[in-house]
Amino acid sequence: MSSWRSASSNPPGANAPVEATTLIAGLLQGLLEWLPVSSSGQLLLYYTSLLGLPLREALQEAYAAHLGTAASAAIIAWHGVVRVFRERRMFRAVLVPTVSAAPLGLAIIKLLSAEASMDVLNAVLGIALLATGALLHVAGGGRGEGARSFQQLGVGELVAVGLAEGAAALPGLSRSGTVLAVLLLLRVKPAEAVEATLILGIPVTLAASLYAGSSIPASDAAVLAAASLLSGLLSAKIMLELAARFERDIPKLLAVLGALILLLTLPPLIG
Repeated sequence: MSSWRSASSNPPGANAPVEATTLIAGLLQGLLEWLPVSSSGQLLLYYTSLLGLPLREALQEAYAAHLGTAASAAIIAWHGVVRVFRERRMFRAVLVPTVSAAPLGLAIIKLLSAEASMDVLNAVLGIALLATGALLHVAGGGRGEGARSFQQLGVGELVAVGLAEGAAALPGLSRSGTVLAVLLLLRVKPAEAVEATLILGIPVTLAASLYAGSSIPASDAAVLAAASLLSGLLSAKIMLELAARFERDIPKLLAVLGALILLLTLPPLIG
């Protein structure tokens, strides 16, 4: 991280104290993780465009920030976490997607860390945001209300959920938005789909943060974890409360959000 800390020609924002910029990153990660807008993508833009951090180090910091949000999900959805270890079907419903997501997610992280350039990153961000918007719009426009329990999904369906979650290691492809959309397409009850999205995020975000963030300074990791934990608790709680209060409207809201993302993302890509 010495290149970032000692650079003499930094962009606006890079001269702020390291602790302050890291704190802001952690707060952003926690607030955005449970919204379908790709927290990793937004953090990469923050680190590279505003702070001037080299891409490889920005990727490490962005993934490391997920540690606190994994903890926030475990706290907010602890009833569901307990069920994972008490109920065989719930354990299976979480294990299969997690195992399915791991190889793809780790491969994407390795590839981006080794090969990515800023041009590649910008292209990936734009296309992934576009894909997120399209998926949300399709899922939100599905006919009929989901009537299935998350635990009722078959192995093939759970593998599909896991592959979607693994693919969300791509910056710009929202993990929470992608998983939620796939669950709704599989006709899982909206409120259960929201809770499942939180629970499924715990192991994969924890693994990503430990794997990609192991090389950043311990002080940065601690600040990122604490800040993203606090803001993640707030955003996860809000998401669950909204899901419980407006369960029937979740698909419609996702359709509108997906259309909005498409409108914001498509013109720059075409131009």
